[in-house]
Amino acid sequence: MSWTEQYIVPKLYNYLLWSLPILFVILIYSKSAILFGVFLLFIMLLLLNHYYLKYLSNTISIPGEKVTVRMFPEDEGTLKIPLENITKMPITQGELTLFLYDPDDAVTMINQPTNKQGVYSSPVVVLGQQKVVHHTNVKACKRGIVQLRTIEYTISDMMHLGKVRLGYRGQFRGELIVYPSLIPVRGLQQILQHNQGEHPRNQSLHEDMMMAMGTRDYTSGDPFNRINWKASARTQSLQTKVYERTTISKWCLIVNIQSTEFKRQSIENLEQVLSHVAYTCQFAIENQISFELFINMRGPSGPFIHLPTGTGKDHLLKALELLARVSKSTVLTDCQEMLHYVHSNTKEQLFYLHFGAVNQEVKHNYKQWELAGATVYRVASNEDFGQVLSIGGEVDEAQGT
Repeated sequence: MSWTEQYIVPKLYNYLLWSLPILFVILIYSKSAILFGVFLLFIMLLLLNHYYLKYLSNTISIPGEKVTVRMFPEDEGTLKIPLENITKMPITQGELTLFLYDPDDAVTMINQPTNKQGVYSSPVVVLGQQKVVHHTNVKACKRGIVQLRTIEYTISDMMHLGKVRLGYRGQFRGELIVYPSLIPVRGLQQILQHNQGEHPRNQSLHEDMMMAMGTRDYTSGDPFNRINWKASARTQSLQTKVYERTTISKWCLIVNIQSTEFKRQSIENLEQVLSHVAYTCQFAIENQISFELFINMRGPSGPFIHLPTGTGKDHLLKALELLARVSKSTVLTDCQEMLHYVHSNTKEQLFYLHFGAVNQEVKHNYKQWELAGATVYRVASNEDFGQVLSIGGEVDEAQGT
């Protein structure tokens, strides 16, 4: 059964029921046919009301399984709740009550009153053998997830003496997803000039360590592990290995939302960071670059969130939904643990973009990756825009809330 039933009657209704035996005794002694007829009519109306509520409570249903409304901040959307009456008897006195769990105040109702607990009620009439769709109009305010936790449908009887409250327990679910705002990131276009997806260019962002082209004279700053000792011995001067340049069509986005301050769990500029990640995801998809995403927030199947490599609109929507679900109250994983996993499981990945907090340990890890041939940038975040910097860039991240 999809509904739980709770019958609600006023005290007057109970008093009338208790008075029936007394009235019956009075009728016997009075021997009045008129009073007896009124008594029977009254009994019939009470029974009719009872069976009316009992009958209708078994004929109303909510078809479907899940409704998801996706929005960006400032967008307007509609949560649609279907109600179907399979009998010919109409429901003329019905009220639909919804409880929206919105801990972050991500949405507001449009021209529809609601209380502080997120409870909203509205009259809904469902005629016989008809299906109606109730529209709840909302406006997205900021990033977050809103869940439809409770659905109740209250039916009043014909005499307004009582009503039945039906609590929904079926398969239907409703959810409102508000994606992060898309705040531009400066410097992505410059990266793209060296990284045109499937179309190689003479200038490239990455050197393939498996494809050596020759040697050149050593210059200060060349990594020690790139020195070709055989060529150096032959020429009597230090020689540095030169590798073939290749283009990159895949990005790895790493998001560290853990604050470096001891008393704070998540970074202070969390919303700005997630908005820059969202913009970067959209930028990658628009330029035919596949990407994968790591967030050091504990997920349902592991110590952090991981979206595998993909591309296209569906992949972008998955990434935006993951970002919408990031919560300040969620348990976080140490960034070092996540970086160890990323480095161990992305052997073919050569381009990394880091978002969020950066400490000395993280910088040291990335420097080691660069010595091994990877390219690493970080995105410094503020309210107006993000900026792509080298991993040793001097712009500090906000540390915390």
